[in-house]
Amino acid sequence: MSVRNPFIAKRIIRISDSNKIFALLFSLCSVAVFGQQLPILFSPASNGQTFVTCNGFVIDSGGQGGAGYSNNENFTITICPDTAAAGDNSLYITVTFNLFLLNTTNTGTQQNPNLDNMTVYDGPNATYPTLGTYNGNQLQNVNIAATNLNGTGCLTFRFYSNAQGTGQFTASATCTEPCTPPTADAFIVDGDTNDSIRVCLGEAVTLDGSASYAGTGFNIAEYSWNFMDGTVDNTTGAVVTHSFQSPGQYQVQLVLTDNNSDNPCQNLNVTPLKVYVSNYPTFNAFPSDTIICLGESLDLIGIIDFGQYDSTWVGFPTTNIVDDGCLSDQLLGVTQSIPITYTEFDPSDVITSVDDINAICMNMEHSFMGDLVVQLVCPNGTSINLQTQGGGGTQIGVPDQLDNVNCNDGTGQGEGWDYCWTANATQTWTEWVNAQGGFGLTLPEGNYASVDPLSNLIGCPLSGTWQINFTDNWAADDGTVFEFGVTFDPSFYPEIVEFTNTIGESADSSFWDLSDPYISANTPDLNVITITPTVTGAYSYNYHVVNNFGCEFDSTV
Repeated sequence: MSVRNPFIAKRIIRISDSNKIFALLFSLCSVAVFGQQLPILFSPASNGQTFVTCNGFVIDSGGQGGAGYSNNENFTITICPDTAAAGDNSLYITVTFNLFLLNTTNTGTQQNPNLDNMTVYDGPNATYPTLGTYNGNQLQNVNIAATNLNGTGCLTFRFYSNAQGTGQFTASATCTEPCTPPTADAFIVDGDTNDSIRVCLGEAVTLDGSASYAGTGFNIAEYSWNFMDGTVDNTTGAVVTHSFQSPGQYQVQLVLTDNNSDNPCQNLNVTPLKVYVSNYPTFNAFPSDTIICLGESLDLIGIIDFGQYDSTWVGFPTTNIVDDGCLSDQLLGVTQSIPITYTEFDPSDVITSVDDINAICMNMEHSFMGDLVVQLVCPNGTSINLQTQGGGGTQIGVPDQLDNVNCNDGTGQGEGWDYCWTANATQTWTEWVNAQGGFGLTLPEGNYASVDPLSNLIGCPLSGTWQINFTDNWAADDGTVFEFGVTFDPSFYPEIVEFTNTIGESADSSFWDLSDPYISANTPDLNVITITPTVTGAYSYNYHVVNNFGCEFDSTV
């Protein structure tokens, strides 16, 4: 049995094994995928060829699971959109390099360098303008798209390697249209402030997101309101009314989706709208039912001590539930993304040093490490590599060796182990494997170093949607992510949310109902009444309290 890492306890996503398939999300925007995935291998056989596709898997000459490209390569390929299959002549090719680690040995001079490199041309051949020549890791996580200037939607790639040192690269080729995430802008109608309101149980709250907007050329197709009470409204529209049935603080979120049919985008920013719903009074030491004799009098006292009925609500656990972190083996070079949205931080909070990041943790299993690219994307789009292939057949957790995970019903999953990336760890996943000899291993639970330094996240806001992205570059294995979370320095976290509903002693805040029978006397504050029944029987006396939210409750003797 695995031991849960303490870094996860503060804030995690738990990924259930429900029957829902996990929706594939892509960094910043989705992609249009058509037909069976087409392998595009940089090799002598493909040199000079044009590949027409909207779903291509680009990989170096080493192939799937291979050691990478070789020395002395010089290959050129062209990728064009399959507009006939898509039925859309406006499509253009976008190539996303999920792995780009070229050897940086220079066999030339400083004045005339000779480095392994990739040159990209904006058109169907190398006579078109270049979009740049890249070496090292310069194309890592870069989306390269054909511009509207070439008129074909095609991109041409020329890869060259010198005689010393090799590396690796893989990418996905898709057909896309321009996509800019919409921006959410919402407020509470008649709130105490634009972003907060105090209400009673069952009281209607109206929220207005009509100031939100989509990117240029698109409109908002869906307003999805998550009330954080277990209900979501994605049909009402920009203005919605909702009532809450349990006490607490609810940070309502608005998720927008635009109308780009090929490439629907959602907002990355958050606009937490805080709804404070009144707690029940305690009614501690309230008079109990009693029996008196006919002719006797009885004083009923509503409040003996100030604060007697006050009640404090303490915050909900900050845990989000999502469905199925299934990592299918049918999506080569396609990024599968698991998001988590943080709303509790101040909007001005940003990462200023690696000390601001405690850990990036997940619980997962996977049957083969050597084909995985794992990346973290922060709310402003900055991404870093946590793992870039390497490690060969090393197991992650205790995977199901049949490699038949079913993303529809959750069967075929193994046992997840806890893995974290921290700034003070000394070895990446691959470095640990290499130090052990690299055969028949299982990656131990614990803390590891990221491939890219965590300092690359400096400037990232804490609030918003973070994503952990997985790209699987081999078809014969699979896995599941069960938990994912990013924890920050404790100084960023607000105090546990709590609020106290108070009851006053004056007649406008606490009072007996004077319409009840046989009341012979009362105090001016209506807090004490004297009852003197003249007929035997059972009688009820109702006491009302109004708290500082303006919510009325009653109790009966």
